[in-house]
Amino acid sequence: MSMGTQTPRNLGYSMPAEWEPHEGTWLQWPQSKMYPRYELELEGIWFTMVDALNDYEMVHLVVADERQHEHVAGQGDHRHRSGWSG
Repeated sequence: MSMGTQTPRNLGYSMPAEWEPHEGTWLQWPQSKMYPRYELELEGIWFTMVDALNDYEMVHLVVADERQHEHVAGQGDHRHRSGWSG
């Protein structure tokens, strides 16, 4: 089925502003393909973002594969925070 001239807006979709009510925030975990040689260096920044956001809303993390999921989930107390859906 083709959308034809339908647009996401016409179909009722929108991107809320940061201050508007929303279910949570989605972050893509840094990957070596995106940030060659910097993936591990950026983890601290991502954990800081997750911690700051998690005080106020659900945080969803997109990871590349099962290996990365296990790596991220095994880092410190971040995996035990309620609301963190990694």
